[in-house]
Amino acid sequence: FATLWDIACSIFENYLSLCEVTGHREAHIWACGGGVQSQALRRFISGLTGKQVKVRRDFRQSSLSGAAMMCNTALGIPVAAAEAAETTSVPPSERYAEWYRRWKQTRQGFRSWE
Repeated sequence: FATLWDIACSIFENYLSLCEVTGHREAHIWACGGGVQSQALRRFISGLTGKQVKVRRDFRQSSLSGAAMMCNTALGIPVAAAEAAETTSVPPSERYAEWYRRWKQTRQGFRSWE
């Protein structure tokens, strides 16, 4: 649980940074990679961001799929992205917000630890 929560909070921190640059306003986030095989991780990310977390059918091989799509695009071969295979949606909660605040405090504590 603690490891998945740490990963979710780290993803959320990065998401907030990206939102400052991009102004992301979509109702969903696309997720990929082996970690999102975990339903718990998807729920944590959804609850922290207040967004739906969508994964595509080929999410486990996202680097390979992305590279193939880029090569095909460069060669002029039509590329069709796979549709969402699954969507996870968890409403934001005060419990998650409190756990996130505690996570941030702990992280700050580690930064000042000698």
